[in-house]
Formats: sequence, C-alpha cells, structure tokens
Amino acid sequence: MNMTSMTSMSSITIQDIPTEALFPYLLRCFSTEIHWYRTEPTKSPYCSNKYKNYLILLSRCRRVCKEWREYFSDLEFWKPVFRYVKVNHFYDKKLNRLITEKKKKLKSSDWSHKEINNNQCLMIVKNKTKIPFDIYCGYGGRHAPLRGLENMSYETYPNERWICLPTKEWLQENPYSTLGFSWIIDVFKLEECNSQNGTTKLAYVVRIKEPDYSKMLPIKDLNKEFSNYPKKILSLLFNKKEIEDKWTRERDKRKLQNEQKQDLVRQIRKLKKEISESQEKSNNYLFLMNQMD
Repeated sequence: MNMTSMTSMSSITIQDIPTEALFPYLLRCFSTEIHWYRTEPTKSPYCSNKYKNYLILLSRCRRVCKEWREYFSDLEFWKPVFRYVKVNHFYDKKLNRLITEKKKKLKSSDWSHKEINNNQCLMIVKNKTKIPFDIYCGYGGRHAPLRGLENMSYETYPNERWICLPTKEWLQENPYSTLGFSWIIDVFKLEECNSQNGTTKLAYVVRIKEPDYSKMLPIKDLNKEFSNYPKKILSLLFNKKEIEDKWTRERDKRKLQNEQKQDLVRQIRKLKKEISESQEKSNNYLFLMNQMD
C-alpha cells in the first residue's frame, strides 16, 4: 500500500458512509437482546424491546462526539422507528376511544344482571375482507385475532361491547386511520344462521365489509417531516406528566431512604461508642480480676 492510499484512508470519516446503507445494519445489530447491568430503561407499551434497544444504542452513538451527533441525527435512522411507534400509539388510542365511545340506548340497557345472564346469545363476526383484525370484548376483556375472509363465533350477553381493529402488523404496512369500529350486542336484532350440522341458530351477526380505499385517511402526522425525531418519539412513548410524577415519587422515596440511612449511621456510631466503652470497662475488670488471683 502506497502513502497516497494510506493518506486517503485516514481522511475517511463516518460522514462518508451513506446512511441508507448503514441503517439496515444498525437496526439488525442494535435490536439484539441486551442484558442491563442495573435498572432496565423505562418501559413503554408502544415500543417493543427490539426498537427500544435500537433507540438507546443509537442515542449513545449521538453522544460520542459532535461529528457523530450530526451523523446519527439523520432522519434515515429515526423516521422508521417514529412510524412504528406512531402506529402503535394510534392503535391504542383508537382502541380506548372505541371502548368508551357513547352508543344509543337499547331496549335491554336497563336490564338487571339476572335478565342479562338469562339471555346469553351467540355472536358471529364475518370478515368479508382480506384484512386481519383484532376483536376485543369490553374493557380489557377477551381478545382474539380474526384473519381475512374468515368467520368467528362467541358466546356473549346483551349490552356487551365489542371492538374491531386492524392488527398492528397490518397497520404498519397500511397506516389508515379510518378503519375500526365498535358495537353493542342487541338481542332484539338476532338473525337466523345455519350451522355446520344443518340446524338453525339465532345469532347477532356483524359483517366486516371491504372498505373504500379511495376514502381512507392516513394516520395523522405519520408522513410529516420533523426537525427533531428523537423528541417526537419520546413524546409518543411517554406521558410527560406521568414521568414527572414518577420522578417526584422517586425523589421523595430517595429523600426518605437517605434520612433512614442517616438514622442508621447515627445508631451505628452510637453502638460503636457503646461497644468501645464496654470493651474498656471489661479490660479494667479483667485487670482487677487478674490482680486478685
């Protein structure tokens, strides 16, 4: 190797590596399992361990030096993770909204628990699309996946709320905000359905129809450009007020523990002094005993 080649190689910096070439490699390497020496990083329901580890190690790369900070602040490294977190955040937010949205009152709305339990019924959900859905029952209740072009049946009760949302995996590839709905079981609208053994049953039937994609809206801000993606990702991962409250609790806990530690230090000093005094008295007594022999 001649001197010209060596000089040329020594002048190469990290800025010379194309970000689009490095990103897939970093995502694969930084997403591996990490065994944390002490406390694990703060968890968020919107980010898997894979992307959490990637974000932590990428943030550490930005702190190496000014040149690395500029390089690893490139949108190419942050935007894919932002999209992933944004979709997960949207999914949970929409699920909570569908769970709590108001519905019109039914004839059975004022039924007693006994009347509700006595009128258990069958629900059939027919997926007429190729979209995979998550089906939820009420507040944190049952959950089941429903693949495209398949049906599912469940035993349910009057006034029970059900929710239907495209799976997170499907939304990652098809980030539409207008899909998903909820319904309340109305036992006064049961339909006759033929079972596989040829008998007829009454059931509450929900049909998921193929959407009009020309009317679909994207998830808000998903494709918007931001000057500070790390900050936007943090704002999605964590609630600032909750983090402040947790910080305050840890501070107060630490203050109490320090006070308890100081009390223990004082007690130990006192005990050490008492032990020393006791030892000195014992030595005196031992001296006297020896003199009496």
